[in-house]
Amino acid sequence: MNVRAQYRINVSRYQESLKAIQQKIGPQCRLLSIVKANAYSHGMVPMAKAAIEAGVYGFGVACIEEALELRDNGILAPILVLSEPVETMLLDVFFVQSIQATVYSEGCIKRLNQAALQRQKTIEVHLKIDTGMSRVGCHTSQVEPLLKLIASSKGLVLNGVFTHFSCSDDKESVLTIQQKETFLNLTRMLPSKVLRHAANSDAIVNFPDTHFDLVRLGIRGYLGCTTLSACVMYVKEVPAQTPVSYGAEYITQEPTYIATLSIGYADGIPKEFSHGGRVTIRGRSYPVVGRVCMDMMMVNIGPGNTAIKPGDEAIIWTENGDKSLDEFCAVTGKTRYEALCSIGARVERRYG
Repeated sequence: MNVRAQYRINVSRYQESLKAIQQKIGPQCRLLSIVKANAYSHGMVPMAKAAIEAGVYGFGVACIEEALELRDNGILAPILVLSEPVETMLLDVFFVQSIQATVYSEGCIKRLNQAALQRQKTIEVHLKIDTGMSRVGCHTSQVEPLLKLIASSKGLVLNGVFTHFSCSDDKESVLTIQQKETFLNLTRMLPSKVLRHAANSDAIVNFPDTHFDLVRLGIRGYLGCTTLSACVMYVKEVPAQTPVSYGAEYITQEPTYIATLSIGYADGIPKEFSHGGRVTIRGRSYPVVGRVCMDMMMVNIGPGNTAIKPGDEAIIWTENGDKSLDEFCAVTGKTRYEALCSIGARVERRYG
């Protein structure tokens, strides 16, 4: 292995996943690929370009900086910033780069409208409604007056209305059903040209009656196409009763070989992996021993093991075999989101 740590993304499998979701939602429903947080650490620009090839409608991002990075790299598809711009943000990017804005307050709607009129342009907006997440979005009582305000604002074009489910990972979620009904009641009188969207990744699968005009595909698009690995950087034999790593929490019980891997918590391997984590080297599984360090971690490869050498690849997880991301999450107590988004910038991304 010629790099210290590597994250391999199977682009073809990713594109197959996107196409499968599009087939599931049907031709009348649009697919918005969520590429915020560097596409959940997979690399925003390369994943967006692959998604365009797979036929997605557009992209959702968390902030204007992410939207601008997509535009600067030649992505021309619709881009929706999923939260409202605060007053101190520069608004020119929305107009110059034709980026769609989310709104949910009277102040922001008026500010965007004024900016549009000053520039003799219009901006497409999506009104976000809080139906039960209590994060961002207007209160249900404000939907009608805000829709009227948008309609009377000559610089704004209402392109969509949306909400976000808080419990759609639970197939039996009563709250999700209530959120859906609230959203439908508030938006059923809107013209058909206004996109209604509510379904996130879990809702796409668990609540197909929430697909509406558009779905927002996040983490499910990225699952099943990745391998995270590190390089064996050093191997040495140690005697019994030898402490390993900080705090001497692990002490060898017999003479054995310890392999040091060039990956640590600065690369996205949490300290919880110190307790119960395993890696695969040359087809065999070995336990992580001692505390995970910032840049390195150690595994016990057993007594008499001289087959493993510096330069060998140690697999942390792979969706191509039986060592999955879910196993990693079970050991560390992290969610899939936390695990993926924590992969550090110095871990090389490789696409194939």
